[in-house]
Formats: sequence, structure tokens, C-alpha cells
Amino acid sequence: MNVLLIDDSPSDRALIAATLGHAGHNVVSAASSTEGIAQLVNPVQEYDVIVLDVKMPGTDGLETAKQIRALERDGGQQWRPIIFLSGRYNAEDIAAGIEAGGDDYLAKPINSRVLKAKMLAMQRIATMRRELIATQKKLEMQANTDSLTGLANRRHFTQLLNAEMARSTRYDTPLTLAYLDLDHFKQVNDSFGHQAGDDVLRKVAQFFSDTIRSEDFIGRIGGEEFCLCMPGIDIAAAQQACERYRQGIEALRIQSDAFELKVTVSIGLTQLTAADVTIDSLLERADSALYRAKHNGRNQVHIEQTIAHRRI
Repeated sequence: MNVLLIDDSPSDRALIAATLGHAGHNVVSAASSTEGIAQLVNPVQEYDVIVLDVKMPGTDGLETAKQIRALERDGGQQWRPIIFLSGRYNAEDIAAGIEAGGDDYLAKPINSRVLKAKMLAMQRIATMRRELIATQKKLEMQANTDSLTGLANRRHFTQLLNAEMARSTRYDTPLTLAYLDLDHFKQVNDSFGHQAGDDVLRKVAQFFSDTIRSEDFIGRIGGEEFCLCMPGIDIAAAQQACERYRQGIEALRIQSDAFELKVTVSIGLTQLTAADVTIDSLLERADSALYRAKHNGRNQVHIEQTIAHRRI
């Protein structure tokens, strides 16, 4: 396990670190509460367990444990087990440690055999904790990701756009939004089958993932529609970028079974204005621009800079 050891005694730190290292654990030591908290705020690694001395000058172990639990709660960090170390081992001290946020209590001077046994128990907890974190990350990814393309789904894209719009408004930086729709996509499904349609969507999604800037993000909004957010660039630069994307999509040759498929894309583009209080008007304008691009012949980029009514 990765162990964070917080103890003000150099001799105790050396003894405990040596014991845990001999048992196969990786130990990072801190000589005070301040150093320990700093390790958790900017960790060099993910810690599985914290070994914490109770009696320390300045901020003692009980208060440090409370700070750690507050940090985990307020910072969205996962819970980590805490083992207290103390020369006092009566019922009141043990109860105070557990109430402060600790999970176990070990008396000083440290018995190496007992310490190793305690760590073995904690290792079982750490294994379950890792599995829980992995499951949570998997569920979060599934909730935020379109299963076919691997892009952000509509819900997650909307969340990201809300945050980016707030940031753009706060710092008075440009933000452009592009609505993209694959032209005549229904004909692909009708002529070559839904598997071919899925292959096209995956290939187009991969094209955008490989091509857009790291600052940009794209989501699949539904069917053959995508939405691309481009923070920090004005409408003219965004138009140039979207024209490159349009040409790139047109140049794709998508292999699906025995068929080589070609598609084009229509793009509606707009920019955030001071009148956009929520994302609804921004999305509405981009959607209207997309409608104009399709109405004017498809396979083109159209800019909508005024507030328009949503297409029916």
C-alpha cells in the first residue's frame, strides 16, 4: 500500500517507516500536521492509509484527522482509513480518536508484529476501496459518455457547456458553438444497414477527437447530430476551423464490410453574446444556423449571429 505517515518524532518515523517498508509498503513521511495536509492537498501519489501520531506540537493528531475528513468531504476526495498512534491507550483516548475521524488506534511504543497485523487488515480495506473507486469511475464514465462514439453524451455536454459559458462570461472571453449534422444520414442506414451507419458515426467521432484542439470539447447530441464548443476563439477563427473540419469529413473514406462510404456535414455556427443568460438561446442560435446550412444546400458552414427562433 501507499502509506502517509505523520509523526513529529524522527526516531518513531524511522522505525515505523522501516517496519512498513520491510512489509512491502511504500511510505511517505511528514514531520507535522502541516506537512501531512500538504501531501493530501498536492499528493505525490494516491494514499491507501494514513498513520497519524496523536501527540504533536501545534496541531495535534485529533485535529489533523478532522481536517483530513473535511478535506475529503469538501474536496470530493475518497475516504482513507486513519490509524492513530499514541502513548495513551485508555478508553477515553481511543473513543476521542474514533470520534475525530480515526478508524483504528495503536499504542506506542510500537510493536512491529501488531503494526504489520493492523496494516494487513487495512490492506483488505484498501483493496475494497480501490474496487469501489474503479466501479464509481466506470459508472461515471457510462453516465457521461455516448456508448457508440465514446464522446460526451447530451447530458454531459450540456454540463460542460454550462461551465464553459459561465467561465467565458466571467472573464469576458469569446466562446463559439457549432452544431453539426451529417447530411442524408438516413440514406446510409437505409441503403447499407444500421451497422454501416454506426461505423460512420464512430469514424466521424474519431476524426473530431483526433482533430479538435485540446481546449475544445464535442458531444453527440442525438442521432447524427454533434455539438462542438470552442472556447477562447472568435467567430472568424471558429469559421476557419469548422471549414477545415467540413473538408476533413468530406475527405473521409469509411470502410464498412464491403462498402466504402462517404459523408458530408452541415455546420451551424454562433458566438456567445451578452444577451445569452442561459445556454438555451446559444443552442437555439446554433440550431438555427444549422438549419440554414442544410436549407442552403448542405455540406457548408453557416453563421447565425442574431437571436433566431428555433426551427420546427
